[in-house]
Amino acid sequence: MSSSSSDVDANPNPEPLPNQFQSLAIRNDAEPPQEPAESSLNGSVEVLIEREERADGAGDGSVGTPSSPSSSGYAGERGSSSGGTSRVGLDEPSEDEIQEAGSGVVDGVLDLQDAASWVPGKRHVDEDDASISWRKRKKHFFILSHSGKPIYSRYGDEHKLAGFSATLQAIISFVENGGDRVKFVRAGKHQLWVNKILQRTSAPFVAIALVSGTILHSYLIGVAKVVFLVKGPIYLVCISCTEEPYDSLKGQLELLYGQMILILTKSVNRCFEKNPKFDMTPLLGGTDVVFSSLIHSFSWNPATFLHAYTCLPLAYATRQAAGAILQDVADSGVLFAILMCKHKVVSLVGAQKASLHPDDMLLLSNFIMSSESFRTSESFSPICLPRYNPMAFLYAYVHYFDVDTYLMLLTTSSDAFYHLKDCRWA
Repeated sequence: MSSSSSDVDANPNPEPLPNQFQSLAIRNDAEPPQEPAESSLNGSVEVLIEREERADGAGDGSVGTPSSPSSSGYAGERGSSSGGTSRVGLDEPSEDEIQEAGSGVVDGVLDLQDAASWVPGKRHVDEDDASISWRKRKKHFFILSHSGKPIYSRYGDEHKLAGFSATLQAIISFVENGGDRVKFVRAGKHQLWVNKILQRTSAPFVAIALVSGTILHSYLIGVAKVVFLVKGPIYLVCISCTEEPYDSLKGQLELLYGQMILILTKSVNRCFEKNPKFDMTPLLGGTDVVFSSLIHSFSWNPATFLHAYTCLPLAYATRQAAGAILQDVADSGVLFAILMCKHKVVSLVGAQKASLHPDDMLLLSNFIMSSESFRTSESFSPICLPRYNPMAFLYAYVHYFDVDTYLMLLTTSSDAFYHLKDCRWA
């Protein structure tokens, strides 16, 4: 897809934008299902911690990337479940066994039917870390502050998980106080009690568990990978029992952080500089659906790991016509003009020397599609593009032509609403 339309001359007297787009045949094809194979657990017991070398140059400074475990820890074991409901359709698991709470997910990838029937919104808000069903979830995401305050959790109520968040913060802080940075923890199928771990390894990850008074059961790290991402005062953690490798999970945390920056900008770090115990949860009020939608896309949208956006299949002439229309709009002072069909790009035109990173496109479209308010009326909202400028807001004019097709016009001016509205009707 070309970002300009040099082959098609601009119409000096264009029709209204909605009338012009009515002639374009835009349709959205369903995403093909992905069916990864499952295998049985090898039963190994392993606690692995990767740390960056100290700044004083000790060691060779290299950090190896751990290989993916040979099994997700669910399928092929004693009683994995399947189906599309959130009810746990299993007998009580043994103490050292993790089982999947039926979610229609295979190794972190939803089939096409479950993806199509997925309803946005947070799940299981009544759960906490003491709930058996919460422990059985196959993949957790957490966002917390460096003071241990919970910001977001994929499952459960953040306030009920305050103690668990404090433990995660203590693990990260303990390692950082030693001049290192914890990146990755992998454990085999075993119940890990603190006193037993201390006899087996001297890893600081284990030592902090005793300090915090927390017993690490198998439901926390048994048969799981725990991936940490530190972004200044913001900590992100993924606990996964899928076969996804470390780099993939880390990339998902990067996107989750980028989604938060799109809403708040990186300037939120200044609030923590003034008050280390700052609670940013109120700033993200009502955005649970945005984060849950992004996490859901990790299971079906290849753009989340390819760092590329998906183009809607169209005839060449149709796409060129759409590009010519958007070029007229961009020439009026708009930074980016984007026509979308759901998460797929129909046409994108940018101002001279301005480029839009695919990750920004992914996060922006997820934010627009997850917010119901954009569908009800034309909207003008501040947004931040993390890869373009993480410290400042841009302003997005959004208008839906139908249930799937919408126009986004981005500008640097906070009072450009009426100008962009006129561009749509020019």
